[in-house]
Amino acid sequence: MKIHFLFGIILLFSSCHTGVPVLNGGHDKTFVIVQRNSADIEGSKEKLEFEIGDITMNTTEVKITGHPSNKVFLDAYMRQNDKEVIDYYGSFYTVELSQIENHLIHDDKAEFKIKAITTEEADKLQKEKGTIPSKTPTDSSIYKKI
Repeated sequence: MKIHFLFGIILLFSSCHTGVPVLNGGHDKTFVIVQRNSADIEGSKEKLEFEIGDITMNTTEVKITGHPSNKVFLDAYMRQNDKEVIDYYGSFYTVELSQIENHLIHDDKAEFKIKAITTEEADKLQKEKGTIPSKTPTDSSIYKKI
């Protein structure tokens, strides 16, 4: 009986921790950032800072940086409905700029969605965009250069 109990505990703990780095506890996330501001997303390896610049003509610069490493995961100009792929230490995510609000008087805002995707989905999206597929080294600077 003790052996079955011990085996059950070992199985439970081994299934809970896969060792694969994840963002936001492995859950999809939608969030809004006001122009010239940033938002943090917690990660199992390090947190990511999503920073956007000024929203002009429905376009904004999006920079995603890891902290404390200062590794740049993305530095791109994005428009509404654009999707980019980031490699978070071997786990792939889409970053979609799902909505932009351009106001005449108030602060402009951008809504983002991050979603975990498979390596195959990352490869497909990268090939559609004509960028380097994910089978290359995971240095994110090769994914998107401006």
